[in-house]
Amino acid sequence: MTAASRPARGDARLPGGVRLHFRDEGRGDCVVLLHGGMGDCDSWEPQFAVLRPRFRVISYSRRDSHPNTNGPSGNTHMLERDVEDLRDFLRCLSVDCCHLVGTSYGALVALGFGLHNAIAVRSLVLCEPPLHAWARHTPLGTSLYNTFMLETWLPARASFEQGDPTTALELLSAGMSGAPVFHAWSQERRRAALRNGRAMQALTASTDPFPDLPRQQIAAIKAPLLLLSGANTGPLHRVVMEELARSMPAAPWITIPDAGHGVSAENPAAFTAALVTFFRGSLSPCDPPDAGGRLSCRT
Repeated sequence: MTAASRPARGDARLPGGVRLHFRDEGRGDCVVLLHGGMGDCDSWEPQFAVLRPRFRVISYSRRDSHPNTNGPSGNTHMLERDVEDLRDFLRCLSVDCCHLVGTSYGALVALGFGLHNAIAVRSLVLCEPPLHAWARHTPLGTSLYNTFMLETWLPARASFEQGDPTTALELLSAGMSGAPVFHAWSQERRRAALRNGRAMQALTASTDPFPDLPRQQIAAIKAPLLLLSGANTGPLHRVVMEELARSMPAAPWITIPDAGHGVSAENPAAFTAALVTFFRGSLSPCDPPDAGGRLSCRT
């Protein structure tokens, strides 16, 4: 299917009846954008505007995110489920090799995918993945994590259970940013968060929302890597990024000014410029498929 004949929007039908709404625009090397917990496939308009003249750009809404209408599913291992969804989604769109760009929980999904699907990953851009289990390896991180769970995560879960998603999202945005920011956001950003309240409710209900990914395997990832964070992000995310950078010493780490945890929305120009500069240095052609139909990327 050529770029001209591909639908700009659609619903990918995954095994088990799951449907994921997506955007697919542009042509060239493929970039897949993975949104955070309060986002969806339409959270990337500034990035589409810059990237689609040079790349095939794809974003999709994870199964609990707007406008998907998938039924409830088990929430014990949400990261494993989302990684499987990403793998099935890429197969559905016949994407064999791509750049993965993830923010917040989307970055955690990108990282989890990269651990077990290396041949499909041309590069990884990780913006503040919630590797909170890693923070607990430091005294400061343990204190910050415990405070976050007691003052943010568990009260937000209770607010969702009480049918009050607005209070839940206020708590979560403040806990992630280190300051009360929900009512300072634009009306459109608040609407986007509220329409994705179901996704955050599912995540807060998970018994394992922040799994402890293996450091040695992450350190062994061979794909080009870029780490991004906001200059004004919350302290827990800063500790996590420090731990991630320590495990990936060869990966450049760029701090985006005038942005907190929602980097791609709060300073989209600087965020997207960092992507473009990184992609210029990490482009690598894919080898032809092997006998089993798999592709590998040369890095």
